[in-house]
Amino acid sequence: MDPKTRIETHLGDLMDLEPTGAEARAAAVWLLRRKTSADFRRKLKQVLERIGHEDLAQKI
Repeated sequence: MDPKTRIETHLGDLMDLEPTGAEARAAAVWLLRRKTSADFRRKLKQVLERIGHEDLAQKI
């Protein structure tokens, strides 16, 4: 499977779940409690923006 197709599928699935602000925030906090790279944080911001949580993305 093409990696881009797989990523788009996962993003679509996440968008279908319609996470609330609280759920997205909890997930971001959980992820960022681990050692992460600048690239990971950049990608996390992009995902949050794509799923409609731009306000949260700006705080990362």
